[in-house]
Amino acid sequence: MAFFEEHFVYSNTDFQDYTTIWRRYIDYIFCIWRGPLDSLLSFHKIIKHSDGTLEIDLHVKETDRNSLLLFSSCHPRATREFLPLSQFNRISRIVSNPVMREIRLDETQKKFSERGYPNRLLNKMLIPREQISTTSSVGTRLPFIHSFHPFMYRLHKNIRKHWSILRTSYPKIKEFQVPFMPCFRRPTNLRDRLVRADVGSTKRLPLQTFLDTPKIGTFPCLHCSQCGNVQRGEKFFHPHTGEGIQIRGFYTCESSFVVYAVKCPCGLV
Repeated sequence: MAFFEEHFVYSNTDFQDYTTIWRRYIDYIFCIWRGPLDSLLSFHKIIKHSDGTLEIDLHVKETDRNSLLLFSSCHPRATREFLPLSQFNRISRIVSNPVMREIRLDETQKKFSERGYPNRLLNKMLIPREQISTTSSVGTRLPFIHSFHPFMYRLHKNIRKHWSILRTSYPKIKEFQVPFMPCFRRPTNLRDRLVRADVGSTKRLPLQTFLDTPKIGTFPCLHCSQCGNVQRGEKFFHPHTGEGIQIRGFYTCESSFVVYAVKCPCGLV
């Protein structure tokens, strides 16, 4: 937008003669024009170009890198196969100039080829712009949501094979009259197993300083002078009756709002 203003707005003679205030926030403009109405209409026509429309194109920064999903990635097959279609549709909807649209489509197809996508698949996904539908085709299809696994396609095949049983047994349920829609949920990956963003709750337990799940009982904090006096364990025993009393939380030398029991060497508390 700043480039457009510098080349088409600020250099205009009518703008320099009649505009007293010009304020822009993203693509909203507030302007005070002190010239005749004919000059304002002429200026408005100039900034909208001679045909009365603005040409829309995709801008790619010079530092941009090809970060499209690799075709060899362990993602669902449908995701990898229909990703080019979604990107081609996006370009067809945004780029208004037919010549530039073909250039952007060729550039995007080349990026997909660099990421290992077969040309047969890319040519199949390049459909004419007039055939692009803007309405959803999901309708009333029943979603089958589960975590992704490569062998789940076998389960989908078996469900489709016997889906007719539901369709004929329950003809009044419209969801059973059309095939189900498989939906994948991302499973636990290596990053989830190695990295934990939440290091623990501060409501019920004290601040957790390690990644492992805390155990129930009392333990030394390992960095104070009282750690040697802490008796480790999940319970402590009454000095007279010998009854074991279960500890219901995770406590260390740094725990607050607790009652400390000092045990004498003779065994009394």
